Amino acid sequence: MEAEKTVKSAVVELTNVKWEQLERMWSNYQRWLHIDEGIDKVYSAHRQQAERNLDTDDLKDGKAYPVFLRKDLIELRDCGSEVADYFFKIPSKQRHGGIKVPIRTHMDIEDKHEICMTKLLKRNGRFHLHIMIKKDVFLQERYDGVLGIDLGLRQPVASVALPGRETMLDGSDIRDVQTHFFYLRRQTDYGSNRSRFFRREYDKVNDSIHKLTDKIVKYAEENNLLIFVGELTGIQDQDNGRLMNRKLHRFPHYELRRQLEYKAHWNGIGYVEVSEAWTSQLCSRCGTKGERNAGVFRCDNCGLEVHSDKNGAHNIGRRALGKFLKPLSRAGGFVASPGAGSDDLTALRDFYSLMKSASGMQPH
Repeated sequence: MEAEKTVKSAVVELTNVKWEQLERMWSNYQRWLHIDEGIDKVYSAHRQQAERNLDTDDLKDGKAYPVFLRKDLIELRDCGSEVADYFFKIPSKQRHGGIKVPIRTHMDIEDKHEICMTKLLKRNGRFHLHIMIKKDVFLQERYDGVLGIDLGLRQPVASVALPGRETMLDGSDIRDVQTHFFYLRRQTDYGSNRSRFFRREYDKVNDSIHKLTDKIVKYAEENNLLIFVGELTGIQDQDNGRLMNRKLHRFPHYELRRQLEYKAHWNGIGYVEVSEAWTSQLCSRCGTKGERNAGVFRCDNCGLEVHSDKNGAHNIGRRALGKFLKPLSRAGGFVASPGAGSDDLTALRDFYSLMKSASGMQPH
């Protein structure tokens, strides 16, 4: 299968001439998008890519949009100096043969990587390139266990590795950042400050998501675990009160899943989403229905008292193992068998069929 990844880079050490050419290209492009004038100053390939990737009839006034660079018109080569990592050719009407700019990237781009469509952006007076790359990967077929992940709100990310039962609780810093900037915005009446707070919040949250997903995928790779994530279909349609609804709608569950999936596939690790039905309400030890209160799950049947998100993640992991004993009434889900041990390893023989059923997976 093919795996895709975006390499973020900063344009650095521009000469005055190249800066002026890049700035003029950017300004002409934005003017064409918003005012529909100066079409003769915008490269035709840029216009075509914009029409493919943007709804040009629904652009927001004052918002800057990226220049989409077609893959057959760009070029990347090693810089060979300490100034930058690579030279990148940006096609432009402002310079015959394109504008060759030095860039610094957060990772190496190797010969085996296919360079695809790239976006040129401008933030805080500096230009950046988001370079999409592809490579062929082979998802491994055999694993030593599963990593069940429950995405919530009280504890954003809870994961349980089975059969070893190691538990991790992560993502609280994302929730704290969002809460902090929410109160900062509420206390200011100035539009520029509010916009600045949105931008700073986005950057901090995105940085935390990248670090968290890197950590999870690295753990799965080191322990040879197949990643299973609870599917959140319909979670934002629930009414949990004004405060919880605000936090729920703003928490980046989709971005977490997106990054987990592409990073897992990039490293040859399987990623599957499974139903979360009843996983938060059933005891991961005995399978009977328990109670959740203030982040704690209690089971009157077997006496289990545990963090509710740990319990949910454990149920997702057990469901992933395929050890289903009996169907749940009305929910269409399954109760996981109690305990964990050698019997769980037997269930790993079902991994091949599970991976084949996962979208886009082709195990070697």
